[in-house]
Amino acid sequence: MSARPGSKRQIHFGEFQLDLDTAELRNNGAMSSLVGQPLQILTVLLERPGELVTREELKKKLWPDDTFVDFDQSLNKAVNRLREALKDSAEHPRFIETLPRRGYRFIGSLAIPHATPVETEGDSPASVALPEPNVRKETIAGSKSSWVFKLALAGLILGGISVGIAFRLARPASPRVVGAARLTNDGWRKFALVGDGVRLYFSERGTIFQSSVDGGETTEVATGLSEVDIYDISPHGSELLVSAGVQGSPTRPVWIVSLPGGSPHQLGEIKAIWASWAPDGEQIAYATNNGLYLVRRDGTAIRKLADMPGASWKLQFSPDGTRIRFDALDKRRNLPSIWEVAMDDTHARLLFPEIDQPLHTGAWTKDGKYFFFNSHQPEKDRDEDLWVSLESSTFGRVGHFAVRLTSGPMSFGYVLPSPDGKQLYALGTQSRAELMRYDTRSKQFVPYLSGTSASAADTSRDGQWVAYVSYPDLTLWRCKLDGTQRMQLTSAPMQVVTPQWSPDGTRIAFTDVAPGKTSKIYVIGSTGGKPEEIMPDDGLAEIDPSWSPDGNSIVFGRSIAEAQRKIQRIDLKTHTISTLPGSEGLFSPRLSPDGHYVAAFPADASKLMLYDFRTNQWKPSGSGPFQFNTWSRDSKRIYLLNKNAGNEIVRFDVVRQRFESVVSLQHIEQGGREWVGLAEDESPLLVFDKSVSDVYRLDLKIP
Repeated sequence: MSARPGSKRQIHFGEFQLDLDTAELRNNGAMSSLVGQPLQILTVLLERPGELVTREELKKKLWPDDTFVDFDQSLNKAVNRLREALKDSAEHPRFIETLPRRGYRFIGSLAIPHATPVETEGDSPASVALPEPNVRKETIAGSKSSWVFKLALAGLILGGISVGIAFRLARPASPRVVGAARLTNDGWRKFALVGDGVRLYFSERGTIFQSSVDGGETTEVATGLSEVDIYDISPHGSELLVSAGVQGSPTRPVWIVSLPGGSPHQLGEIKAIWASWAPDGEQIAYATNNGLYLVRRDGTAIRKLADMPGASWKLQFSPDGTRIRFDALDKRRNLPSIWEVAMDDTHARLLFPEIDQPLHTGAWTKDGKYFFFNSHQPEKDRDEDLWVSLESSTFGRVGHFAVRLTSGPMSFGYVLPSPDGKQLYALGTQSRAELMRYDTRSKQFVPYLSGTSASAADTSRDGQWVAYVSYPDLTLWRCKLDGTQRMQLTSAPMQVVTPQWSPDGTRIAFTDVAPGKTSKIYVIGSTGGKPEEIMPDDGLAEIDPSWSPDGNSIVFGRSIAEAQRKIQRIDLKTHTISTLPGSEGLFSPRLSPDGHYVAAFPADASKLMLYDFRTNQWKPSGSGPFQFNTWSRDSKRIYLLNKNAGNEIVRFDVVRQRFESVVSLQHIEQGGREWVGLAEDESPLLVFDKSVSDVYRLDLKIP
């Protein structure tokens, strides 16, 4: 059966289109076989997007009162067939969410085609190159009110209102940026931004700084803590929630810092990934690796709120205190995404699934009408564009209608609405990185590949060539040591990390970590050509390739995205994959140039683990956390970054089984671009963050 010519009662969600006139579901234009009760369930859910449709309601709609049937089993089977047709998952739903023992709700974003776009006018300020607001889609996201959907359908049924008019009435105009001003001028890389309407507070150089919302000089808030990151500010603006201590730890102690003095006290014994004040100022939500918790401000009365879809950060309460939004990985799409959990529920749900890029949680306006957030590139350590979601209107909640507010070249993140909602404060950053070499004779850092913005490099075994990753685009290049004979080897959408030269210098292995894809290892010729995926039939995430001395095999690790990390080896001729004994839970494998050892880290990176192929034994050493293990060319030393020693490069002598200090990085600005490698002469290489970052005010025109 084909769609009736001129049929307008169509609803689009994701790659699917439902024609209400012909009762046909299509997937990218191809007819679906979905019929009967599963299709009826879909129609009912679409009539009430975002709302709970109880199992009892569905039973009454699907079966007459005198029907004799096992309702629960039949309903479960019908929902399963619906999910199969939509390629959906009960564990990680895109469209159909299960509320255990209660019912179901549609959580995807709906679009009515042929809608008229929001009208915009005027140019954005050239000082930060802000564009016209860019409406990604004319969407009506899942909501607790179905008035939009019903208004459109009612108009069609009555025949007096067109779809376009109904959609324009249903979708209010969104805010847009009409002006901008830079409030700070020091250019130091900044992280996190909170404020009380008078002062702005942000993390910079491992401590806390403040400035007026009108701009001017910045001053330090002296806390006596080291490596401080800001989480949140209390509702009354008198206290900050911060973390302090060793950077790179999965969880860190949480502190409450009084303002304006900066006196800190620890929040009990709590260690967290992130924490946030509740609107009442008396409770604090915090995330660990295994869940979301609530605790009183004195560190007592801890209770678990919900299980989380993974490591979660950037927690943010809704103004009414009924919901918490946060960042976590959407494993199905392999994208850092924004999630929401209600205070009276234990299940988190994915927001903005139609935005196919990594996202960072932002903040609501005080009236709860708008929610601002930003896109993000985690491997680039770079925020991207600001977005706004219309959360409510005079008709009630309307769901998550997302509009992009900015679009480069300046990137913005950590967005904060002003108390009146007419301005935004955000960190604006222009990203750049520089490779530096530590000269052991002069005890100074000197430029390496001068003039090149790069984030990682590896030198060929003969010491003649360098493979490096340009920043921020993360493309792979190679050149001579003096910078000549440059050649670009990869291009977007690939995002390259961990380049490694083959022993004979003819090939380079690397990992592609582009968002939305499974991380995969590729090999490319040093003179160019098409990158070749070495395990095309392997469905799991791969990372950290390391060549065998003969170049016939590669040792590699499994990404953090996989439930079980382990170290494996692939034979490049037979494509046989084997697992290194005892490597379960280990990551960051590095095969020694002579092939005798593999160096790796346990899950918490607390030790250096060394596997000896001659004894088939693992041996732990040191006290971390460690990062970035790199072998010397003679296989006698391993260079590492020791986070527990004030951020210091150390080396491990394999023969003497002892660590030696090389150089402290305590006062080196690396931002999120931390990386340590070795130059051709075994001098340490690292990345200096040369990004320019300041606080900006963006003026909004509110509809």
